[in-house]
Amino acid sequence: MVLLWFFLVISLVYFLIALVLALARSKFPPQNPDYLPFVSVVISARNEGSTIGPCLDSLFAQDYPEDLFEVITVDDRSSDNTPEVLESCRRKYPRLKVITIRKEPEALTGKQVAMDVGINQARGETIMTTDGDCLLPPGWISGTVRYFSPEVGMVAGFSHCGFGSLFPGIQSCDHIFLEGIASGFVTFGNPQSCIGNNLSFRKDLYQNLGGFEKIGFTVTEDTALMHGIFAQTGSEILFPQNHRTLVVCEAAKNLGDFFRQRKRWLLGGIKTSMLTSAMTIIAFLRNLLFVLSPLFLLFETSLTPLIGAWILTFVSDFLVLFKHRALLGTGKLLTYYLPFQLFYPFYTSVLGLSVIFGSKKVHWKEREYSPR
Repeated sequence: MVLLWFFLVISLVYFLIALVLALARSKFPPQNPDYLPFVSVVISARNEGSTIGPCLDSLFAQDYPEDLFEVITVDDRSSDNTPEVLESCRRKYPRLKVITIRKEPEALTGKQVAMDVGINQARGETIMTTDGDCLLPPGWISGTVRYFSPEVGMVAGFSHCGFGSLFPGIQSCDHIFLEGIASGFVTFGNPQSCIGNNLSFRKDLYQNLGGFEKIGFTVTEDTALMHGIFAQTGSEILFPQNHRTLVVCEAAKNLGDFFRQRKRWLLGGIKTSMLTSAMTIIAFLRNLLFVLSPLFLLFETSLTPLIGAWILTFVSDFLVLFKHRALLGTGKLLTYYLPFQLFYPFYTSVLGLSVIFGSKKVHWKEREYSPR
């Protein structure tokens, strides 16, 4: 059966790419523990009333000198109790700066506008961004800024969703897996993607780039900013595996929320570069054939190529996750890997088919966008 052999071939191609990325070893410039720039942490918050309080608590518990960082939250037209929670936090933390956006965005997404306002009002030479549903470890700021040098323009970081139950555990594996692939490409000097809940960059580069107004509309503003800084400024991008800077974000509560988030990532990501699009296609084809592979048993008598493709599939994804096992914990990785490996091909197949044959609209923070 032609499809069976195609499954084997594309699984081999995927395996070779995963092997290269897993074996890649990042080289970072020497860290300077005495480098203490003024840092501005900027958070765009929309309907984060239940999570923004703990997020800010974790930020004001940083081990970085208090007089060397500020926290700016931008309320992006929340319709829940986020404004009241932010006001309460401002009384608790006088150093907290709260900005409220009231005007509806026109050419950009709401988050792009909110982030742009916050960044432009920031006093720091280094901007760090996270989301209102995240918890930041005490060494998040201090552990990140030490990677900066005159040559480094952006430092991306890892995040996961914790391991409270099966679904968050699977999502944590998915986070580390996707970020692990992204960090592998950065190692080869070809950055492809990042996640804005753990991202830092130099403010002067953002302004020289023209900000999000110049970058233009995108539903993945973090990745678009990465590509802009890399392509137009020539600055180095780093993606260190550092447990001190590992961010814990809120897991999607159900499959619907999960698919909507991943659809936004997919539609925004494939527009950033041809390499990302090519990798997405390869992964989609391999995962779709993996999901359909039990049907091959109805038409084939030889199981050798099918078993070979299955082995390559399981080993490929494990290689990437195993490289970053320190972020997950080996025990957690072994506990959640099999459920993740069964879920990952399924969700990517459904997601790919829905994008090919379904609507291209993105639902994000109670808003609807059509990627351009």
